[in-house]
Amino acid sequence: MDIDKLIAFHGQYYQDTVPDTLDLAERAKMALKAACACIDTKLHHWMWFIVHYGAKMPSMRHCFPDVDCGPKLLEAMTMLCHMTGDTENQEIFHAYLKSVFDYLEEDGLYWVCRSEKDRPWAAVYSFDPEEYAITPSEDIARVGMSSKVGQLCLTLYQA
Repeated sequence: MDIDKLIAFHGQYYQDTVPDTLDLAERAKMALKAACACIDTKLHHWMWFIVHYGAKMPSMRHCFPDVDCGPKLLEAMTMLCHMTGDTENQEIFHAYLKSVFDYLEEDGLYWVCRSEKDRPWAAVYSFDPEEYAITPSEDIARVGMSSKVGQLCLTLYQA
């Protein structure tokens, strides 16, 4: 799959005069900047799933759905990029897109590998470890995320 062709944004951008109320493109640019800041560029471009804003020292940490929810965040980022015409964050966007597509297998399913040594937090698929624990060597196909990847491809194609 040629990812560069898939993510090329087609169409045209233009400036127009709108009422001086809410600048949706500017809000979208802020949202895109925040979404890109939640990507851990030092660890396979996985998202930081937990963000502690209210702490004395704000921080982010990884959690079990950091890979699982990647297609959801990418779909939003795709629409935000298209809405703003932003090219500033393209490097992070492309790397994150590749990271998410790496989990899509030939069978069309989005496989999340619980055995990855870089993701020790992923062995437990719950905020409550007693609720639902998976053996660290057991991989699972996320069917819902598989369909979300399909939807993401459609969004990329239409953008």
